Amino acid sequence: MLATIQIKNRIKMLLDEVESNLRGIIIGEIEANEGVGWWADAPNNLVRKCKNWRRKHAADPFRISNLKPEPYYMSMGDLITLLKNYQRYFSNIFVEDSPVYLNQLVVLRDTISHPNEVALDDISSCRRALKGIVEQIENWNSSLINSRNIMDRFDAGLKQDSSKNIHNLPTPPYGEFVGRIDKLEDIETKLLYHPTIWYIQIDGIGGIGKTSLAYRIAQRIVEEIVDEISEFQHVIWLSAKTRRLTYDFDTEEELPDFQTLENLLDKLLDFFGIEASETDTVSEKTTLVTSALEMTQCLLVFDNLETITDNTIYRFIERIPSHNKVLLTSRHKQLGNALPLEGLSEEDSIEMILTRAKQNNIEKLLQAPPEKILRIAEKTYGHPIILEAIVHQIYLHKTIDQALSELENVNITKIFDFCFSTTFYMLEKEQQKIMMTLALFESSVGAKELALVLESTEVSVNQNIENLLRFSLVKESDSSGSSVFNLLPVIRDYVRSQMQDNANSQEVMENFSKYSESLSQIEMWNPTIDPILQNFQFITTADRFSAMMATSALNFYNQTGAYSDAVAKLDAALRISPQSAYVCQVRAVIEKFEQSYGEAAKWYAMATHFEPQNQLLWKFWGDMERGLGNYARAKVYYEKATKLALEDRRSWHGLGYCQSQLAKECWRAVPRNMKKHDEYRRQAVVSFKNALYEDIKTPTELRNNVQVFHQMGFNMFHLRDYDGALECAKAGLSLDNTNEHLQSLFNDAKGRVDQGKRESR
Repeated sequence: MLATIQIKNRIKMLLDEVESNLRGIIIGEIEANEGVGWWADAPNNLVRKCKNWRRKHAADPFRISNLKPEPYYMSMGDLITLLKNYQRYFSNIFVEDSPVYLNQLVVLRDTISHPNEVALDDISSCRRALKGIVEQIENWNSSLINSRNIMDRFDAGLKQDSSKNIHNLPTPPYGEFVGRIDKLEDIETKLLYHPTIWYIQIDGIGGIGKTSLAYRIAQRIVEEIVDEISEFQHVIWLSAKTRRLTYDFDTEEELPDFQTLENLLDKLLDFFGIEASETDTVSEKTTLVTSALEMTQCLLVFDNLETITDNTIYRFIERIPSHNKVLLTSRHKQLGNALPLEGLSEEDSIEMILTRAKQNNIEKLLQAPPEKILRIAEKTYGHPIILEAIVHQIYLHKTIDQALSELENVNITKIFDFCFSTTFYMLEKEQQKIMMTLALFESSVGAKELALVLESTEVSVNQNIENLLRFSLVKESDSSGSSVFNLLPVIRDYVRSQMQDNANSQEVMENFSKYSESLSQIEMWNPTIDPILQNFQFITTADRFSAMMATSALNFYNQTGAYSDAVAKLDAALRISPQSAYVCQVRAVIEKFEQSYGEAAKWYAMATHFEPQNQLLWKFWGDMERGLGNYARAKVYYEKATKLALEDRRSWHGLGYCQSQLAKECWRAVPRNMKKHDEYRRQAVVSFKNALYEDIKTPTELRNNVQVFHQMGFNMFHLRDYDGALECAKAGLSLDNTNEHLQSLFNDAKGRVDQGKRESR
């Protein structure tokens, strides 16, 4: 016969009591003979191990008050070693066979402390060893232990009722479980049979079916235990539900299994048949329960945890021995590893309707055409408790059309209140405003758009969204790599109904109206007609709106010169679109006008960080640095611009100019660096060639080519390519024969060419 958890627990408690006496005797006798300093000479590995155990004890919130000196954290095996090493002090207490007896007790204690099955015969075979040890202790000091009492308790422990308490599941919360096949499989693979994961939390809005899903999982495991094909030995159901919905759609109070940690511990002790003393503290009860959970393998289900305010319960759950599995249900995401639950699929909703109709013989549903059944599924959004309500209305002799038309009547409103009101009204003001704003949108929106409506920051919106996701009130999805949010239809309906009486709703609706008006302006705004704006990315509505604000701020600054007011407008634009390269570029332009070039460079750096492929930004930054004489820095930015747009003559022109100036610096350096000088000149010639317009169409393009021919010829002249310089001068003069710089270049280059010809003769 196998030992039950009750037998294992009683024997373990008995062995713990004996071990505690042994520990006190062995450590006390060594200190009495060696002095308290003996521990300093103990083996280093033993001292380290005890320090580590004491540190863990100190970090345990349930045991911190019971800290002991380091030696008292030695294992029984360590005590046996000490007994052998210091046996000269124990000759009047223990006999020669004592270490053998103690080893037997250590093996027994380790065996019953784990969830493996233990035969009663294996426990009873250690009776002689236990009797021998306790009698030796009693003979030495009868005030420490009563051997007869110990052995009587040992024998009584083995004779307990060995009936096995498999589970404590309540009455099923459903007539027949429908659907959720994918979720059942998820829990099996991600929790029950996963080698490392020991808990999962099912989260979702009220009435969505969390309890039913958890119950079905628990029910399956019970069936497997009964059939002796499960690795689990027990299923324990613990509910914190405080309200339930009645058949007439009123809510009534329900007595929860627990609301405090002590309630929870008492419930578990009662399940395991462990008797705790009335004077036991929460810490002592925690130790008893943890010990019991170490001896067995359980599936523990904690239902409706959203009602719990005692945080020590969550700390206890986190410390449950990990060979057990824990399934949690809550409307709020209390712990990680969550499994979100949404409404039933259309197919499952139809199956549930027909199943309930068969169970209750509802002819109106059984004989209804498929399109009517589909309409019920669509109208209830797959929300099980609302679906049950509609079916119940039809059971009470209403037609399908009547039941559906009354979705907003007082009874259904009570259901909404039961499912959502507690959570909705515990939200902070800004979170409620986000919910109301989402209810006004017909499709998913991002945090930027929400910030725009609420006149808030994207950071603040994201922080509040995180909390709403934790409460399972908002649904998150992906759109082009960005998160967007919306409400489930049933929650949207509920929030809209609450907006009639909510103090914040007027502000939300006014903001939404202003946003809608701005949106119509944004839709008319066309950035492609502006040669600068067309280079920037405006992906979202918030991006476009912030760009409009930035353009307005720049125009305002140009007209008034009011720097502080313009910056305030740009700050507001950045709050709407914090990563807008265009807004950063406008700020850089204003800082440049203010001659705050360091600030301007900072904003150009931010702009290019947000849009590193924007060629125009690199060119603007290069233009500023070139104007300041920072040619090496400007050269880097022009190079980036030309790589992004090979056809941009202006960037090539700027790059060639910087290379020419850097060549001059090498010429003026002491000593001269002719190698670098010539390298820069050659690079400049290449850049200027790329800066030429092949088909001149405008006066600006003509002026560009005149300047480029002069500068390219000037660099060729300094590379001693006088023929090339002369050709450049001729080409430039063909465009502008009055240009004095080109005429001077022509004369100098022709003189050198003619001189070369004379010398060659």
